[in-house]
Amino acid sequence: MTDNLMYASVEDTMMFLELTRGLPNLSGFNGTGKDEHGDPIPYGLGPHSVRCIREVCETTRPNSILEIGFNLGYSAAMWLHFTSADLVSVDISDKKETLAAASTLQERHPGRFQFICSDSALVAPLLAGKQFDLIFIDGGHLEHHVMNDIGLAKSLDIPNLCFDDWLPQFGPGVQPAIQKYDLDVVKVLGNIALARWNKT
Repeated sequence: MTDNLMYASVEDTMMFLELTRGLPNLSGFNGTGKDEHGDPIPYGLGPHSVRCIREVCETTRPNSILEIGFNLGYSAAMWLHFTSADLVSVDISDKKETLAAASTLQERHPGRFQFICSDSALVAPLLAGKQFDLIFIDGGHLEHHVMNDIGLAKSLDIPNLCFDDWLPQFGPGVQPAIQKYDLDVVKVLGNIALARWNKT
């Protein structure tokens, strides 16, 4: 199953490499799905995610996106490419690679991208008064982390919730947290799921 999840067309692979050009690269990613030693790269956002994020953008047509979990900026680069939305990315890490990626995307997308270095459990006051119509949840993947991030989305009245690591072997807390909040999962795209608040 993982092999199918990792599939990316040549076009999507080339697009991913272009979108992430200039961002830090700690995995040795070279477009082949293998590192410089020929070993498979652990599952994460990559060329195989391009088609999934593109479809989420086409479905939700967001004007403003909140991203929980920035890491090296790969998903942020895709959100910014596939939409004209403003993006706020939150990440607990202040490692130099994360800050360098944020700086690169701020220069590449002036006025559209903001990075907040914070634990998502503490970020709510920094987002007061902001409106978002899509949240991408890809921070901590234990149930209590995902529950917190869904709670943040609820407090900000964000209608569309997108989750990375939907499959339990990658994100053990994602599906249980979604079930506890009784979200309506409207689309599963590989290892990414799109959900909305249940109206019933």
